[in-house]
Amino acid sequence: MLRSILNRLNGLRSDAESLPGLLIIGAQKAGTSALYSYLTHHPEVVKSKKELNFFNHNYSKGKLYYKRQFPLRKGLRIDATPSYLYSKLVPARAAASLSSSTRIIVLLRDPVARAYSAWNMYQKISSNPIVANNFKDIEQEDSTLQLYSHYCSNAFPTFPEAIHKEMEWIKAGTDIREPSLLRRGFYVEQIKYWQQHFPAENFFFIHNEDLKVEAKAREILSRLEPFLGLRSGGLDSLPYAHIHVRAYTNPLPTELRPELTALFNANNKGLQELTGLDLPWAPL
Repeated sequence: MLRSILNRLNGLRSDAESLPGLLIIGAQKAGTSALYSYLTHHPEVVKSKKELNFFNHNYSKGKLYYKRQFPLRKGLRIDATPSYLYSKLVPARAAASLSSSTRIIVLLRDPVARAYSAWNMYQKISSNPIVANNFKDIEQEDSTLQLYSHYCSNAFPTFPEAIHKEMEWIKAGTDIREPSLLRRGFYVEQIKYWQQHFPAENFFFIHNEDLKVEAKAREILSRLEPFLGLRSGGLDSLPYAHIHVRAYTNPLPTELRPELTALFNANNKGLQELTGLDLPWAPL
């Protein structure tokens, strides 16, 4: 009750005092939950609900609603919504609502592994009636988001079936945006679109594999503190753990990897130069 009251009071403050100064925009299934968990250990970070989905699914509720999702407390507010990276509507909306100095973190993952991880996630959650009804409501509002039709209304597709169906959509140039096992991995196009709305120096890129190695993870966090304007050393005592790890019943079908690698390479040319990251799975 008290938290709800304080969140509502936050809506009465100025934009500079109440809105997030950091967006963690993706990619989906690339470690955003782990990074958010680490950052919220810093005493100057204000913890709020993850995946607010304001700029994509809740934008019509208005800025006052958005402000009320954050606590009435001094510090850095974070909107960690990985689906923001993929949505073409979000960058312009975020730029119109937030400061031009807003920091943006993008985590990237081998797109082949990311696609398989996402498929496993949907396989796990699509049988949940609450999730299915949510997908159905979203699809009724926007017919390009067909998660219900393809994951919930009939037998759940195998990974090859889901991949080849989306390949058909890509070749045909359809306006179907979900499911997006493949297109969420076309990182270059998405990053460049965001950088049309925010300065390139506002972005901080992370390879998700680096968060799985304690020394590398701590080095990333130490560089993030000055990037975010946080007091240095606030994360020194962070109890590191390799969190949010998922084990799959069946491995990725190896026969699909060459086909998928070729597709992602064709759509991610220049990614290493764009991000400054050493990505062993990305084309030079």
